[in-house]
Amino acid sequence: MTTHLPHPPTADGPPLSRRERARAATIDEIKETATRLMSEQGTTDLRFSDIAREMGMTAPALYRYFSDRDELLTALIADTYDELGAAVAAARALEFVRPGMRLGLGTGPTAKQFVELVGERVRRRLQVVGLHTSDTTRRGPHT
Repeated sequence: MTTHLPHPPTADGPPLSRRERARAATIDEIKETATRLMSEQGTTDLRFSDIAREMGMTAPALYRYFSDRDELLTALIADTYDELGAAVAAARALEFVRPGMRLGLGTGPTAKQFVELVGERVRRRLQVVGLHTSDTTRRGPHT
């Protein structure tokens, strides 16, 4: 007999129900499929029907998860910035503990190099979703 452990609570409260877990998994799959398709065919050519076909769903079914293409793109951009923030926070914490510390088994990048690598990955992902970084945006709006 298999014992099923209860699902841990979310950061905001009680455990997710089976339906909520299935919905979250579908949203993740939609995002992954959209990201892959955008990297293959570009952002402007992305259609819900393409995503649905890849996932074995109907295009109208995607509207249960995202109201339109812009909402999906916004979610992808927000995820990218969340990922960057988490990576920077982790790298800064390591750099604070031991400046110049190498990540991994002594041969990995330093915390600073890690932040730069993550930044480059984020720039590439933002380009995939149609936001192109320029020298102006990297320097900030007031320089």
